[in-house]
Amino acid sequence: MRKILSIVSFALLICLLSSCAYLVRPEDKEIREALEKLLPDAYTATYIIYGPGIELDPEAEIDPTWKNAHYIPVANDYPYRTVDAVKAVALRAFSADYAEDMFEYAFVNNDYMMSRYTEYEGRLSMDVVLKKPLKMAKEFYTETLHVVKGNSFACKADIECLLANDERATVTLSFVKENDVWKLDGPAY
Repeated sequence: MRKILSIVSFALLICLLSSCAYLVRPEDKEIREALEKLLPDAYTATYIIYGPGIELDPEAEIDPTWKNAHYIPVANDYPYRTVDAVKAVALRAFSADYAEDMFEYAFVNNDYMMSRYTEYEGRLSMDVVLKKPLKMAKEFYTETLHVVKGNSFACKADIECLLANDERATVTLSFVKENDVWKLDGPAY
């Protein structure tokens, strides 16, 4: 009995010690490297969904007197020409949960709001009247990143960035690990 109790106690101790590793805050270097890989896609997805948007068909005419939503198609040579292409770039950088919030803003029509985008005959089109672009950060200074709290599954990090008004500021970014890969779990740009 004593031997069994010792084995069970030892196994429990090993389990507890190994679980403590999951409670350790990730190193700045690990999150910095992850962010550097995520930033290009995060910028592209944010630029399209919340920022200036897609490049519009140069032959399309926009009437400045329009008051209701008007969707103008994407330029023929623009790399993100479908809803699926925009979703794919967003999901490379952002968590599935946060990406769903982005997709709701960009692609869902309901009783309260019109979507920023729609797709006609397989071609992405952007509303040029109701959903004006939001201001975006211009640049992140990844060398300033510092993890302020978190564990092996989720964390928050402070980082300096250059805002749209050319002011330098510190912002907090949220990260979550999905399928063993760090993703942004909130706005970046």
